[in-house]
Amino acid sequence: MLSIALVLDPSRLPAAPPLCNAGIAQRPEIGRMLSQLCLALDDTGALRFEVIAFDDKPWPVDVACDLAVLLEQVSDFLQALRSPEILEFELSFYEQGIERDLLCTREASNRIVVDPCSRLPWTPVRSMEIIEAGELDRQLVALVDVFATVARIVCPALTDNQVFQDWLAQVSPGHGRR
Repeated sequence: MLSIALVLDPSRLPAAPPLCNAGIAQRPEIGRMLSQLCLALDDTGALRFEVIAFDDKPWPVDVACDLAVLLEQVSDFLQALRSPEILEFELSFYEQGIERDLLCTREASNRIVVDPCSRLPWTPVRSMEIIEAGELDRQLVALVDVFATVARIVCPALTDNQVFQDWLAQVSPGHGRR
């Protein structure tokens, strides 16, 4: 079964916000901010990024790079997932070492058929995954919520920025500024 999650180990959260590079431009680009946040979160060791698909073994993904790649795409992906008229969309894990795509096709029943595509030698155990659109949405919103909660603790200077707040409100409505 397809599973995308961010697992928190609260015992590894810093007692006080660590010094984090808050030197951001007047109107920063969200991709750069997400990368900075993922690097800072990776340094804490408090999060584990987990993707399981087409097999029962977790993919070799990490918080520093692969999570940032996913987060950069999550807004467009969720918009497509939430739009019944969009029948095909994808999520790419394009960093070196993984280089896999989740190719999604919506069925009439609002189930999503997910097919694997890899640019590296890899043989999936299952040729496809099927997941309800609502379940996939729930997994990604939960991942974003955990990310945002921990990012606010670790690097409030970045998460207080309006660009981050706008991105967060777009991907997880109702979870913007706290």
